[in-house]
Amino acid sequence: MGDNRIVDIPRVEAMDPMKASALAAADVFALPSRQEGIGGVYIEAWAMKKPVIGCRIPFLTIEDGVDGFLVPQEAGALAEKIIWLLDHPQEARQMGEHGRRKVEREYDWERITDRIEAFYRRHVSHVPEPSAIHV
Repeated sequence: MGDNRIVDIPRVEAMDPMKASALAAADVFALPSRQEGIGGVYIEAWAMKKPVIGCRIPFLTIEDGVDGFLVPQEAGALAEKIIWLLDHPQEARQMGEHGRRKVEREYDWERITDRIEAFYRRHVSHVPEPSAIHV
């Protein structure tokens, strides 16, 4: 990559202390994956006031240019946004602040499960409404 401001860490488990340390130390969080379930790691980065860079995934709404950037899954586009955020620290901090407010407003567990259930209902026609399930 040729830029000492970029640190590529290996995949870590959810509860690994390295993950929290890396997020806390980062100025920007980038994970250009299209295979994230709900994108929990983006939410964790926002909770730590970090701007994020990612691809479009079903359950997470990165507001492009507001709390991070959406990029196609290609190296050039990703590098451009990472460098821009590193070169514009005040704007990056503002995006991180927007992300933190989003987490406080939208990402409690009740809202997350409601979104996932709604997604499944839209895509699987035979899933009954919760009121129709008898236990």
